[in-house]
Parts: sequence; C-alpha cells; structure tokens
Amino acid sequence: MAIQLNSYTPSLEHYDSINSGIIDLTEGNTPQVGTPVPTIRDAGLGLLTVLVVILMVRGIQRAGVWAQRRAAWLTWRYGLRLLPQAIGPILALLLFVALPNIKNTSMTTLDVFGSGQLRWCWCLRSP
Repeated sequence: MAIQLNSYTPSLEHYDSINSGIIDLTEGNTPQVGTPVPTIRDAGLGLLTVLVVILMVRGIQRAGVWAQRRAAWLTWRYGLRLLPQAIGPILALLLFVALPNIKNTSMTTLDVFGSGQLRWCWCLRSP
C-alpha cells in the first residue's frame, strides 16, 4: 500500500495516522481520528499574526505621545540610553581600524576581511 499526501507539511505523523486508519477500515473497525496538529499550528500562527498587528497599530497610535515625551529629554540621556547599542560598532572599529594600525602588528585590513587568501589565488592564477 502506498500513500501520497499533498499537505505540504513535513510531519511524519500523517503517514502513521493515515496508515492506521486504512488498516482499521480494511479490518472493519472505526478508525480513531487524531488531533489535527497542522490545523492547530496554523491557528496558533494566525493568532500570533493578529496579536502582532494589534500591537503594531497600538504602537503607531502611541508614537506621537512617546515622541513628545522624549523631546523633553536632555541630550546626555539619549547618549546614556544608546550606550549599550554602541558596543557593537565600537568593537567593529577596534577590529577593522585600530588593530591593523598598531605598530609591530602583523594584522592588516586585508587579513581582517580574509582577502589575503584571495590575493594569493589571483597571483597564482596569473601567468
């Protein structure tokens, strides 16, 4: 017996439940209907999508009040709140700009980007 499904779900539970249902039918028994897991997943994702849209609309409605409240802040408060997000760019500048420019360092900008290997491949390819 071969069963081909057209449900576009990568779940192996379908095959087992359909096989056991067909076996029950051939034996004259009433097959047990299992839980529709893909339908429950789709409903959960639909509810999650509706929740995100509701939160997005609510955020857009509150944006004007938020902007007015932030306009009264002092400049140093902005800098203080942005400090955690500045760590990534600071580390990138350290890696790509500062370290290659230190004296007696074998690290170059080409080493950082990994194009040193590409340069050697280009030289080996040229006649």
